[in-house]
Amino acid sequence: MADAVPQAGEVIEPAQAVEDGSQAASAFVSVGDLWYPTITDSLIRSRSGGLVAALTFSTLATGVIQICLPLELRQLQATPNQIGLTLAMFGFGMFAFEW
Repeated sequence: MADAVPQAGEVIEPAQAVEDGSQAASAFVSVGDLWYPTITDSLIRSRSGGLVAALTFSTLATGVIQICLPLELRQLQATPNQIGLTLAMFGFGMFAFEW
């Protein structure tokens, strides 16, 4: 049983992992009936990594909008007061609903 490798989704007992000599014991920590990945797991392939990636792209898109918005409004011949009011509304919306 020393060459048995746990498959995806297979739950192994900590004692079995130590007996088998597999690395699964170091990859997961058991708290009650739940198993959590440890820091040795790849961040990119975890759910947390997916969240970080999604937030990175959404933050980048928001920054591009903040840069492009006054330029587009200026091309539409908006006055500086109108541009300032528009940016203030965007800023208040981000503060109120996203922060």
